[in-house]
Amino acid sequence: MPDVPSTESGSQPQPVVLPDSQTWVDEFGSILFRYAMLRVNDAQIAEELVQETFLAALKSRGNFQGKSSPATWFVAILKYKILDHFRGQPAVSHDQPALGKDPIVDGLFDFTLHYRLKPCAEPKDPADDAQKADFWRIFRRCLSALPENYRRAFVRVTVDGGATADVCKELKVSATNLSVLMYRARSRLRPCLEKNWLGAAGAEGAAE
Repeated sequence: MPDVPSTESGSQPQPVVLPDSQTWVDEFGSILFRYAMLRVNDAQIAEELVQETFLAALKSRGNFQGKSSPATWFVAILKYKILDHFRGQPAVSHDQPALGKDPIVDGLFDFTLHYRLKPCAEPKDPADDAQKADFWRIFRRCLSALPENYRRAFVRVTVDGGATADVCKELKVSATNLSVLMYRARSRLRPCLEKNWLGAAGAEGAAE
């Protein structure tokens, strides 16, 4: 994709140009597949959703106005495809909405996910790129081990930043049940991240 040319004072920036459709799979396929996998946790379904995204993009490429990057445009289409996929699924099953002790851990997620994702901040040197990739590999593995209802709730609320009302409608649960799902998802994610990411980082530090 060509660079957007610099503009002189008072001129309007040139719109971003959508690449040729023959390059879409190579340029955006991996990004879209990872995005879909994080949300559906099924490689075959993720591939189908990406294919549907490209087909929809072909039909609507005339609507691309160049106000955002092509990647952002493709992800926006994929989001709708994922929502359509989940609308066709049965409502997630959920535990009884009692806010009692979690069977694994109670109240351990006493920090924000954003804080724990701090190693994934903008890399300051090339070595951080590998660290970032390692973290997301471990995070996806921990996330995929969650029960389906916990994983879907966590991704929609924490990763996608979905509004409570919207997520409740999509998952067909009450706000109380959603809070239970989120609580238990975090309770299970923490020990996995502590063991496989934070624990590993601590071991490496001790070895140095």
